[in-house]
Amino acid sequence: MQDTNLANNDGERVNPATEDLQRELLAEFSRNSARSGSDVKRQVLTIGVANVAHSPEIAHGCNSVKFWTAASDMYYGDEDDNQPILLVASIWNEEHINNVGNLRFRSATSGTIVYIVSSN
Repeated sequence: MQDTNLANNDGERVNPATEDLQRELLAEFSRNSARSGSDVKRQVLTIGVANVAHSPEIAHGCNSVKFWTAASDMYYGDEDDNQPILLVASIWNEEHINNVGNLRFRSATSGTIVYIVSSN
């Protein structure tokens, strides 16, 4: 039978399936994957004119963007405004994109607000 346990530097065998060790591993992974405050950018986009595509005011490179709106008639698409997608109100959406400035938002009503959080 093959030994599937891990060993530390002192040769002590550790069973990775132990629940408390899994929690420690998850905590360690989350600390290592945490982003610094300068990597996370937040902005609020107000749709000034109805039925016109609006882009975020701060365009910058990123790995992912999360956005939220309370409007039920809000759409988003890319910079060419191809195939706009209806957003479900009050649900955070995530898009993996390399620049926030490539997003476009459109609403049937002016004054609609979109909250945008992006990170590297």
